[in-house]
Amino acid sequence: MIRLHASPNNMSKLAALPSVEKLAAALAPEVSLPRPLVNLFVRREIDRFRQLLLAGEDHSREDIEKSTRQGLREFANSRLQPVINATGVLIHTNLGRSPLGPRAAGALQKIATGYSNLEFDLPSGSRGKRAGYLETALACLLETEAATLCREQQVAQRVLVEGFTSIRRDVVGGDRLQCQCRGLAEAEEAHRLAVVVIAHRRVDDLADLHRASVP
Repeated sequence: MIRLHASPNNMSKLAALPSVEKLAAALAPEVSLPRPLVNLFVRREIDRFRQLLLAGEDHSREDIEKSTRQGLREFANSRLQPVINATGVLIHTNLGRSPLGPRAAGALQKIATGYSNLEFDLPSGSRGKRAGYLETALACLLETEAATLCREQQVAQRVLVEGFTSIRRDVVGGDRLQCQCRGLAEAEEAHRLAVVVIAHRRVDDLADLHRASVP
């Protein structure tokens, strides 16, 4: 623990520190945060300024209150909250990507608020596949031999390479596969590969993988 040996002059500067309770009471109505959290944030800021004053810095009470108010507002704005997407980009990485529809949100709430059979096979009573239902339903929807859904770019690229090299090795030439993998790496580097659906139905699907990236 670091102890600061303050001079009498620095100790007198502590008079600039506002009351935690009074400042928290004044700032609480300005933000949509629980009052106990506002109190803790204000106390932390005043403690920080106390150390600065003891170290010899000069800060007026107005400066301390202004800085604390600004910090509290920035902290409150960092909390997850609804916003209006006026960017023109439907699937926006910085705005929560794509919103769920009411039916999907309701189904998610129903499952997420209780226990479920995630990675558990009910008929056999043993460990099951996490995406077993999703992959089968997606394959039926796309009328393909197999299908899966990837969220992370690196995982998507790996699954794509492993899937096509194992299933289409006898059809797809090495040069063509290498070319497509390089395209996927470029898309990943540009953070454009948001969601990739793998459909093993015909060789033309491999050539269309670039179109899965989202600008």
